[in-house]
Amino acid sequence: MNLMQYLNPKDPNQSAALYDEDLLTWAQVLADVQDLIKSLPKRVYVINACSNRYHFFVGFLAAIHNRCITLLPANHLPKTLENLSVNYPDVVCLNDQNDLYNDIPVLSCCYNGKLTAESHYVQLAAPAIEAEICIAFTSGTTGEPKPYTKTWQSLITIAKHTNQRLALDYEEATVVATVPPQHMFGLEASIMLPWQGGYLLDAQVPFYPGDIIERLKEISGTCVLVSTPAHLGILVKSVSAAPKIECVISATAPLAHGLSEEIEQNFTTRLLEIYGSTETGTLATRWTTKSNTWFALPGIKLISQDQEIINVHANYFASPMILDDELKLFDAHSFEFLRRSNDLIKVGGKRASLLALNDALCSIDGVEEGVFYQPNSVLNITARLVVFVVASNHSDETIRAALRCKVEAVFLPRSVIFLKKLPKNKLGKIPQKMLKKLWGDFLAEKNR
Repeated sequence: MNLMQYLNPKDPNQSAALYDEDLLTWAQVLADVQDLIKSLPKRVYVINACSNRYHFFVGFLAAIHNRCITLLPANHLPKTLENLSVNYPDVVCLNDQNDLYNDIPVLSCCYNGKLTAESHYVQLAAPAIEAEICIAFTSGTTGEPKPYTKTWQSLITIAKHTNQRLALDYEEATVVATVPPQHMFGLEASIMLPWQGGYLLDAQVPFYPGDIIERLKEISGTCVLVSTPAHLGILVKSVSAAPKIECVISATAPLAHGLSEEIEQNFTTRLLEIYGSTETGTLATRWTTKSNTWFALPGIKLISQDQEIINVHANYFASPMILDDELKLFDAHSFEFLRRSNDLIKVGGKRASLLALNDALCSIDGVEEGVFYQPNSVLNITARLVVFVVASNHSDETIRAALRCKVEAVFLPRSVIFLKKLPKNKLGKIPQKMLKKLWGDFLAEKNR
């Protein structure tokens, strides 16, 4: 069997990707892949560091054909790559920015579908169903990144079932994504979903609100936006005249109901959320403005064990996966999300959700973005909370005054630290180590 068998419909002349303004067929994509295969050295592992989504896709397909396992680290910092080269020594890096990565061999991957004047069919071998395709690493926002292997069966099954669940029955819809393809959500929603659903993969990875809107306006025809709550929240606040989007797909954190309604109204769209993780991949979906209930994808079962632990069963898991989140199960296929396992904090004998506290902070008029932070305890005394906030027209006193109407007194911040912007990664997440550093810098400056 060849990889084209997993395309629907199975036609090499079908449109596959949008590279800037050029519409590329599958024959052109596969010609690029075939050319890369010729120069791709025999290695067990490939780090696909391509920032252009089309370049990533070409490299991903070439690695699959060569039976290489693609490594998907949370970032490409020198220290991260150094650790990867130690743990996975037989590795080569695919890159489209001419960057050097320590002692790791680097191969340029800058294709644009222009190799051939004529569309022609290029055979690429499909892997065995149980073959290991990639290793995704957790973001490391709460600790050291952990590796999770993804099989061919898991990738194609999740893509197929997600497409069916979201009912994206559009002719030549273009999937525009703000999420990098190296992230599990980005891989599933902006690479595998277009591939399996027959949609157009957009090569660009717009990040800033202006870039996102500009790209959406450039797309002719039906458009699907894949993004995160962090991006969507800023996008709504920054845009007055928004283009129509057929569907918005969001993941990485639950969306507040009010923001979901605002997105649907501003973009004349429907907003669908995906629940999952790097460990499990996509598990469930919901239409947020219609219901708080999440519905598991076909073939996935959630079983409660000892009333606390929830095991996830799927035929592509070697064994049941344990969820870290706290859920309210209605049955084995539906649930309500309650909180992340690390979301609860305790101050003065009272408990609160960090997510709820952050929502309260960000709902203050004039606050662009903000986050609560709990420093480490000292001498077993629980530290008071701290707030990092972007709000140019506020002061310490006005932030605290506004919070008094929204949260209990024990959760009011000890310090309010104003920033020009929060230290977010490409997914809009804020690593705990960055907040810890900001707090340390603040204390050092204060004690001078």
